[in-house]
This record gives sequence, C-alpha cells and structure tokens, in this order.
Amino acid sequence: MTYGAIALAPLLVCHELAGGVQPPTAEGEDPAHDLVFFVIAGRKSDGTEIRQAVPNGGGHLKIENQRKGMFVKNTSLWKDNLKDGESVTLILSVREQDEKDSAESDLADASEVVKHVDASKSLTELSHLPVHEILHGAHGDNDHIGTIVLRIKNEKGNVTLDSQPGADVRYLKGHRSNHETKRAYRLNGNHSEYELHLSVGE
Repeated sequence: MTYGAIALAPLLVCHELAGGVQPPTAEGEDPAHDLVFFVIAGRKSDGTEIRQAVPNGGGHLKIENQRKGMFVKNTSLWKDNLKDGESVTLILSVREQDEKDSAESDLADASEVVKHVDASKSLTELSHLPVHEILHGAHGDNDHIGTIVLRIKNEKGNVTLDSQPGADVRYLKGHRSNHETKRAYRLNGNHSEYELHLSVGE
C-alpha cells in the first residue's frame, strides 16, 4: 500500500485470535474461559524502547471455552510514527493469566527482553530469544501461548511487515508467510491451540 514518501503512523492489529485450551481429558474439565493478553517488547531503529501490554492497565481478553465462538477480534496492538526509512522491531508474546500472576508482572519482565532487541539483528536470531522464560512474572503462574518477532518498515511510504515465528508458533497453512502486510499463525504453547491473524497499515 503506497502513501507517498512521508512519515507514517502504522497500526498493528490483531484481526482475530481464535481457540483456547485443548479439549479436556476424560479425567479433566474444560475451564470456563481463558484470560488472554499480549506483551510487546521492542525498539525502533532510532533506539526508542517499546514495552506495553494489551489490554493496558493489566486487563485481559476473555475467550469463552465452549468450543464455539472462542475468539477476540480487531484488537489494536501497537501504533506509532515511523519516518521514511525507519523501522520498528517488536517481540509479541501471547500470554494467559493464571493463578496469582498478572499482565503487569509480565510487563515488568519485558524490560529484560527489550535489552536484546536491535534493528541490526535478524528476525531469526531474535526468534531464538527465550522470551517464554524471561516473562516469568511474580509467581511464574502465567502461561506462555506463543511468541512472534515482527519488523515493520516505512520504505518510501510503503508499510511492510516481516516476521519470524518464535517458541510454540508456526505459520498457519493456507496463508502466505510473505504477504506484505498480513500474517497468520498457529500457537500451541501450554496445552493450547490458537490461530492468530495480524495485519499492519495506517
């Protein structure tokens, strides 16, 4: 998508996150819901650090586990200005709140993730960062669902998205893994099965 060689304010959106915990065994019961949140840690190419949780304020996105209608839609994840030629590298982790831990405690740990993010590093290198171990929280109770490394660029007015799956993530079959502005993934950390659809644009 072309807007001319100008500064842009790209918006990263989760169009859909669908799924939940896997069906219970004969001995177990299906939880009533998952309380999901996103943790984003990254850096712009000018060195500006990024660390945020979505929803903010320690909130969660509630996914009902009734094996139908289990999704959230159109959630804004990140937005900021990018000058012509500038990029931002983001490490996006999908988490599930559990027991006594919170999104805010994971967000505090994300400061350690930011230290490793650099625009000069390849996405493949960053995808090996053990983010699921760094985001430990106050009690270690929150569950890791999946981690994805993203790089958004403004190239002469064109917004482009590149990505690399991290721990417990793979590209979703039937969707292009090199689309200019869209990606789809399957996440399966901690006995869960989710599909995540992301896009970037103004």
